[in-house]
Amino acid sequence: MRATRVIAVATVAVFAALVASAVTLAATAPSTAGVVPSHLVVGAGPPATATGVATFSSSTGVSVDATCAFDFTTGAADVTATASLSIVTAMVEVRLADRALYLNVQQFASLIGAPWVTTGSLHGPARLDVLASALRHPDLARLHAKSRAVTSRHGEKTTTLSFGRVHLPSTSGLPISLPRVAALTLAVTTGAQGQVLEIAVHLANPGDDVRLTFQVTGYNVEVSIAPPPPREVAPLDGVRARAIFGIDAQGIQQRLGELRRVVARLG
Repeated sequence: MRATRVIAVATVAVFAALVASAVTLAATAPSTAGVVPSHLVVGAGPPATATGVATFSSSTGVSVDATCAFDFTTGAADVTATASLSIVTAMVEVRLADRALYLNVQQFASLIGAPWVTTGSLHGPARLDVLASALRHPDLARLHAKSRAVTSRHGEKTTTLSFGRVHLPSTSGLPISLPRVAALTLAVTTGAQGQVLEIAVHLANPGDDVRLTFQVTGYNVEVSIAPPPPREVAPLDGVRARAIFGIDAQGIQQRLGELRRVVARLG
C-alpha cells in the first residue's frame, strides 16, 4: 500500500508544478456538462475565488483526477486528487492555508501520530495574486510560441500555441517520470469576458505522451479552506518522510519544497 500512496503524492506534486507552469504561461477551454454558466461570470478585476477540476494522464499508465479550490483573498488552496496505476488507486490531499503547506496522510496517522503533516511556513504571504490575474485575463501575447491558431465558438475563444521541443525539469527520485524533452502544445480557452475556462497541455515525444487539463468550474463562488487543527498536524521531518515514502522520501520532499517556493514567488 505504501507504493500506491507514493504514486499519488508524487503525481500530484508533478501535476501541481505543471498547473503552476501552465497558468503562469496563461490558460483556458470550453465549458462542459456539469458546469453552471453563471458561475463562470467574473467582474472587472481578478476573482476572489476559483474552483476547478483537473486531469493528468501519461503513457506510463499513471492517471490523476483532481478537484481544486482557490481562495485568492486569503492565499489558500486545496487540491484533492485520486491517482491510479493499473489496478492500484490512491487518494491524496494537498492544502495551502495560513502560509503553510499541508499533506493529508490519514493512512499513516497511527504510525506518525497525526493525520496531517506540514512542510513548514512559506516565510511570507501566499496571496496567489499572479494566478488570480492570469485566470482573469491571461496575457498570451507575451508567449513566444513557434505557431499559434485561434478559433471561436459560441462566444468562447481557444488559442492553441505550439512551442516545439522543450526541456522539462527532472523527476529523478520520484516513482513517476516525465519526458526530459518533448513537444509542448498549450490550448487556452477563454470566455466572453476574457476569463480562463480551461487549460490543456500536451507533451509528446516518440516514447512518451503526457496530457494535463484544468477546467474552471466557478469564479467568485463560496469556498472554505482552513488549516487542519494543530493537534492533527505533525512536521514532515526526515524520519516521518521515510516512514511514509520510503526510498522516495528525499525526492518527494524536494518536490514539495519546490512547490512551496513556487507559491511564495506567486505571492
